[in-house]
This record gives sequence, C-alpha cells and structure tokens, in this order.
Amino acid sequence: RVLYYGGPCGVQMLLDVAGFTVFILLLGRLGTTEAEATSMAFSISTVAFMPIWGLGLAVSILVGQHLGENRDDSAARATHTALFMAWGYMAFMSALYLFAPGVFLQGFQSDANVLTPERAAVQQLAVNLLRFVAAYNLLDATFMIFVNAIKGAGDTQFVLRVSLVLALLLTVFSYLSVEVWHLGVYGCWMLITLWVWIAALTFYLRFR
Repeated sequence: RVLYYGGPCGVQMLLDVAGFTVFILLLGRLGTTEAEATSMAFSISTVAFMPIWGLGLAVSILVGQHLGENRDDSAARATHTALFMAWGYMAFMSALYLFAPGVFLQGFQSDANVLTPERAAVQQLAVNLLRFVAAYNLLDATFMIFVNAIKGAGDTQFVLRVSLVLALLLTVFSYLSVEVWHLGVYGCWMLITLWVWIAALTFYLRFR
C-alpha cells in the first residue's frame, strides 16, 4: 500500500521536474541571454512556489484525516481555506514580480556598480519573464492545492496518469516551439503559462 499510494506521488514530482528541465534545456538553444534569463526567472519563482507547496502538504494531511473520519465536507472546507490562503500569498508575490522585480534581481548581480550591456539585456528579459510567472501564479497555486487534496484522498493513480500526459505534452510542445515553430522565448513562455492553466483546470475538475 505504501508503494501503491506513494509511488505515483513521487513519480508525479519526477515528471513535473523533468518536464521543466527539458523546457529549460531546449530554451537554452535560443541563446545565452534567453537561457540565463529563464533560469533567473524560475529561480525567483521558487520564492512564490515553495511556501504553497508546503501549504499543499498540509491540505493532503487534513483531507486524509477528514475523509478517514467520513467528513468529506470538512475535507472540502480545508481545501478551499488553503486555496484562499494560497491565492492571497500568490497575489502578493505576483504584485512584487510586476512592480518591484529589482528586489529579486539584485541577488544575481556580482557587482552592483557594474552593469554591462549583456547583463542589462539578461536582467531586462528576466523582468519580462517574471510577468509570465505573475500571469500563472494564481493557477499554479490552484494546481498545487488541488493535486495535493487529490493525493490526500488516495486518488494517486489519477495523479500519475495525468502527470504522464502533461509531461509528455510539455516535452513535445517545447521541442516543437523551439526547433520547428521557432516561437522564440516569449512564445515558449506562453506555452508554460498555458500548461499551468491546463494542469490547474484538470485537477480542479477531478476534485469537483
């Protein structure tokens, strides 16, 4: 039972990380500036991502407890409470990404007094990419809360199946966007944004 319920949870994380890793590697083919700016944007996004992941773990625990008590109404209430908390935090972080991105970018400067044209280009692109992060932050929170609620309910086989499909879609369309369609860095980031929206909607509908 440990493997039956826990295995899909671990594989789901593996697939998500692998999909984003392939995306970053493929994006690196667009150029050094695009690759570095993308890496910076993803690094900064963890400031918003990780606390919500912790909140999702709490949801998984509470859903499991309440369903074990045959109180599905309490399980749903715990999920929605965490969702509103996650939205509040993500809204705050998104506002910072939009209106004060320099707060996060300062940590990537080796010398605050020297900003070469190359570094300026990387930082400006990173600022633009953080707008994409702000565009999907709320739905990223939605995805994390509901996927953990579903795990807490024991429906990890569904999580595994959907994660396989999502990882495959992300890998294939990342390759097509870079190598075939030549969409450029902004087109690729639109793909990531759409991917997060689809993932959030899928797990929300499953939760319902």
